[in-house]
Amino acid sequence: MRECKGRSIIAFPEEYVVIDTETTGLDCEFCDIIEIAALRFSRGQLIDQFTSLVRPRCCRRLNSDNQWVEYYVDDFISSLTGITNEMLENAPDPETVIPKFQKFIGDSILIGHNVNFDINFLYDAVDKHTSSHLSNDFIDTLRVSRKVFPQLQHHRLSDIAAACQVIQAEAHRAEADCLITAACYERIKQIVLSEYTEDEFMKQFKHQSHYHQTLASITATTDSVDETNPLFGKVVVFTGALSKMERKAAFQIVANLGGIPKDSITSQTNYLVIGNEEFAKTVKNGKTGKMRKAEEYQKKGQEILILSENAFFDMVEPYLDRSDETQVAPTTLSESRIFEILKPTLLQVIEKNNANPDKLIFKMGNDYSSVWYDSQMAFRIYCRGKKQYFSVSDARYQLAPEVIQRTLIKADAGFQLLRYEPTPVGIERFSDYFSALLDMAIDSIAKEFDCCSRFEECSNAKRCIHPNPDVAVTCGYRKVMKSGRYFYGVNRNID
Repeated sequence: MRECKGRSIIAFPEEYVVIDTETTGLDCEFCDIIEIAALRFSRGQLIDQFTSLVRPRCCRRLNSDNQWVEYYVDDFISSLTGITNEMLENAPDPETVIPKFQKFIGDSILIGHNVNFDINFLYDAVDKHTSSHLSNDFIDTLRVSRKVFPQLQHHRLSDIAAACQVIQAEAHRAEADCLITAACYERIKQIVLSEYTEDEFMKQFKHQSHYHQTLASITATTDSVDETNPLFGKVVVFTGALSKMERKAAFQIVANLGGIPKDSITSQTNYLVIGNEEFAKTVKNGKTGKMRKAEEYQKKGQEILILSENAFFDMVEPYLDRSDETQVAPTTLSESRIFEILKPTLLQVIEKNNANPDKLIFKMGNDYSSVWYDSQMAFRIYCRGKKQYFSVSDARYQLAPEVIQRTLIKADAGFQLLRYEPTPVGIERFSDYFSALLDMAIDSIAKEFDCCSRFEECSNAKRCIHPNPDVAVTCGYRKVMKSGRYFYGVNRNID
C-alpha cells in the first residue's frame, strides 16, 4: 500500500508538470524505469524540463549457443521504446536520477496519460532512493478523455492525439509522449470549459448504474460503477496462480468494475494479468506462450496490456469499493522481494571476502528460488501459495541458531526446511544465518577444483594458465575443461 500517494483528481490547472516514464515492463516489483521525462508548463507554455535515461538492473539469459548473456532491455521493449542496451550502458543510475526528478517536480500537480502506472513506479523509486515520498496529486488524461470522447473505441494516447488533432512524432519516448500529452490536455481543457464549469464537469464522474454479462458464475454485486475506471467495458484474462486472492475473487473485482472476465486470449482481450510468481519467471527466463501471443496482438495495434498481478491491483485499487467484501488480501512477500531484503547483508559478506558482487545470483525456478555465489548455491527460498520457508542442506542446517532450529518443519531430499514469518522483520531474523551460508559458499569456490582458483581466466583461455607445469598437471579444473565443461567466463556452458 502506497500510504502517502497523492490523489487522482479532476481539475484543469494552469500550472502543472507533465510526466512520463519508459520501463522494462509493467510490474513495479520486477521491472525498472529506463527513462523519465518531466515538462513544466504555465498557461500552456513549456517553461522548463527534466529528462534522463536511467540504467536498470542487469538481467541474464541463455542464448541459442547455451551461453549466458547480460542485457538491460529485451528486443520487445527496445523495439517499442527505441531505447537500446547500448544507450543504457552508460546511463546514470536511479540513485542519481530520482532525487533530481523529485526536486524538479516539487509539489506541482502532475499530469500524464494512464498516469497511475507512472506514479506507482515513481512512488516506489522515490521511496527507495530518497528519504521522502511522492505525494503529488495527479490528473489522468486517459480518465478525462473517456468522458470527452466517449465515441472512441480506444483511448490510447495515439487515439486521443488524433481526436485532438495533435501531431505525433517519436511516440514511446518519454519526452515526446509528454509533449503529446500536454497538447491533448490543453485541447481537452478547451473543449470542456467551453461547455461546462470545472465543478459541472466534475459531477460527470459520479457513479452510474451498470450491468455487464460475465462468466457464468460471476455477476456484478454492485449497482453502480465509475465508468472512467480502466476496466470498464474491457475484457480481462487471468493466467497463473494468484498470490493475493483466489481467481474467482479477482473475476468478481473485474465484474464489479464493469469489466468482462474471460478465460482465454482473443482479439477482443484488453488485459492479460499474470500471477506474480509466473510473471517473475517470465521476466527472468523469457516469455510464456500467452505473453508472446498477447505481444503479437500488440504489434498488430490491439489495445492489450500485459500486467503482473501486482500491477493489476495497483491499477484498480483506487476504484475498489471499501465496503465490498471482495478485497485484495494482504500481500505475501514474493521470493524476489525476500532476496532484496537479504541482499544488503549478503553484499556485506561479499565485500568482507573481497569477492565479486556480480557473482551473487538470484535464480527463479519452477518450484522455488535460490541464492548462489557463482556456481555454489547458498540456500533456497520457497514462497508459493502455502509454501513459505527456506531450505538449506542437511550439513549446513546444523549451523542454524537455536531460535531458528526450532522452526524446522520437515526434511526433504537432503535439505532441511525452515519456516519463516512472511514479513520484512521475519525475514531479517535469518540475516546472520544466511550470511554464514553465503560465506561458506564463497569459501567453497576456491577449494572446488583443488587448484589456484583462477577459474575465469582459465575458462576464457580454455586451458590451465598456471606458469608452473607441476601445478597444471594436478589441476582439477584443467581436467574439467578437458571434458568440454566451463563454469566461468565468456565460455561458460554449465549453469
